[in-house]
Amino acid sequence: MSSEEQGAELNQKPHRKLKVWQASIALWSRFYREIQHFPAHERFGIAAQLQRAAVSIPSNIAEGAARRNTRELLQFLYIARGSLSEFRYSMGNLFSSGILGKDYLRPYRA
Repeated sequence: MSSEEQGAELNQKPHRKLKVWQASIALWSRFYREIQHFPAHERFGIAAQLQRAAVSIPSNIAEGAARRNTRELLQFLYIARGSLSEFRYSMGNLFSSGILGKDYLRPYRA
């Protein structure tokens, strides 16, 4: 393999082809657009935790897709799934406590 081919291989972004990564980016983008609607007193508490969980999902998928074997990919997918569970749990708590209404949560239930 030539150095040019090796460079091209390093520049590939295999995660961009994955539907799960695309969906996680859509979730992350929607959340970041709408976080401004969170109550001010929640922006540095639960909102910050949700931000970390939301960005962790596509980040772990991307890192796993860049690995060389299926075992490592699966490990990062499990981590991403854990971050998604954390995100959904926290959003559910915001709903249960009345901080957010049903209309706000509907898009995140998919």
